[in-house]
Amino acid sequence: MLKWAQFFTETVGAGVDGDLSLFLDTINEEQHFWGSSIVSSHKDSQASGGVSVPVTAVTMSTIFKTKMRST
Repeated sequence: MLKWAQFFTETVGAGVDGDLSLFLDTINEEQHFWGSSIVSSHKDSQASGGVSVPVTAVTMSTIFKTKMRST
C-alpha cells in the first residue's frame, strides 16, 4: 500500500511518462503559484507571459515500480 508519494520540482504527475513543458504561474504569490500548469492556455500561465520549463512527467505506475525496486 502506498502511504505517500513525493514529486520533485523537476517532475510532474501525468497520464504518460515522458518530457513536457510546465507553464509557470509567476503572478499568484499568495497562492504559492498554484496556476502553474502543463496546459499552455491556462489563464494564470498566460498572464505570466507563457514562461515554461522542461520537466519529466511520471505516472503513478512508474512511481510504484521504482519504489518496489528500491525496497
